[in-house]
Amino acid sequence: MIRGRIDNHYKRLIVGLGLFSLALAGSRSPRNRAIWGMIAFVAATTALDMLTARGLDGDTGTPLPVREPALA
Repeated sequence: MIRGRIDNHYKRLIVGLGLFSLALAGSRSPRNRAIWGMIAFVAATTALDMLTARGLDGDTGTPLPVREPALA
């Protein structure tokens, strides 16, 4: 499972570098709407990925288990 965590970190690093390069392109041509659309898409996808990752179990990578109902 350690390899899976490392792979996820590299994927997030690559997305971050892509977002950085898009932001750099946006600063050089601020009126280009296509670049700003791409920045918004990558930012939204990254935020969704982060929210999803917070809901996963750190050991297995599966969704967190639902609590069992208390037995009376």
